[in-house]
Amino acid sequence: MTRSGRLKAPLFWLIIFAMLCLHGANVFSQNGETEFNTGNESLRKKDFRQAVLHFSKAISANGGETEYYLRRGEAYMRLSLYQLAYDDLNEAIKRKTEIGEAYLFRSEIYMLIKQPQKALDDLDMAVKYAPSDSIRFQSYFNRGSVRMDLRDFAGSYEDSKKYFDHDSTNVGVLVNMGLSKFELKEDSIAFRCMRLALEKTPNDTAALANMGFMNLQREKYDSALLYLKKCQKMDPEQPYMLSNLAYAQLKTGQPKEAMMNINKSINHLPNNPWAYRNRGYIYLAKGEKDKACEDFRRAVKLGFNERYGTEVEDLILKECQKKK
Repeated sequence: MTRSGRLKAPLFWLIIFAMLCLHGANVFSQNGETEFNTGNESLRKKDFRQAVLHFSKAISANGGETEYYLRRGEAYMRLSLYQLAYDDLNEAIKRKTEIGEAYLFRSEIYMLIKQPQKALDDLDMAVKYAPSDSIRFQSYFNRGSVRMDLRDFAGSYEDSKKYFDHDSTNVGVLVNMGLSKFELKEDSIAFRCMRLALEKTPNDTAALANMGFMNLQREKYDSALLYLKKCQKMDPEQPYMLSNLAYAQLKTGQPKEAMMNINKSINHLPNNPWAYRNRGYIYLAKGEKDKACEDFRRAVKLGFNERYGTEVEDLILKECQKKK
């Protein structure tokens, strides 16, 4: 064989090495895809630990596709491993900005850690980049709840109504719509939404608790007590219900029961300013003004004014100023 008909040894082995690497890459790619598909199957079966294992193998096999991080983040969320979920969702978003599901999942983490503005920002992106109607409408539902927390009641109703037009069977969205309209002083629509929710699910605790709250605000104390007691039978430790039940009991001549339930509420949820407002009223009724004033001041410190207005501040000026 002539010199021109032979491959030089180093070049020959370089070609062989490149072919082996290419074959290996294909194998790793196939392994990654197989592990990813198996992970999705585990996710569908709600076997979230196995899902994490398979998605991790998929990421190790070929460096990880955007979807691999998204799905592992979802699995971590279902396991309540929120920091790990947050890291994976951030990685997915860094790799692909227009990934609606990642924003939706990350917004849920922000909601859990009480950062509603960041949750709202993510939900705006989730709506914008939703890959399907189901993700878009779930984003509307969640955004309605976040806007409620941020006291954007008109925006909350608008988002909740969009979801309701998609799925009119959802009781939770009716409750959100009712509360939004109540805060907007449109009581007739608010009570219509709550009644419709209870027609669909008579024992829904959120609808019962909020019907109780709305009646309290209208000074319909007997009606409020009826709804709140029914809610208590099904969910006896719910702190917001207990707080409102205590106030209803105070207004219907049951101060002992009121104090017992308000203390339970505060033990379960010690950072709720509304509960301290209610307990302050109970202490006032008992003639224990110093304790009442202490609770009113604590309510203000916990952000009552920002969320509910100046009612407690006015009480402090009226009841808690030392007379000269």
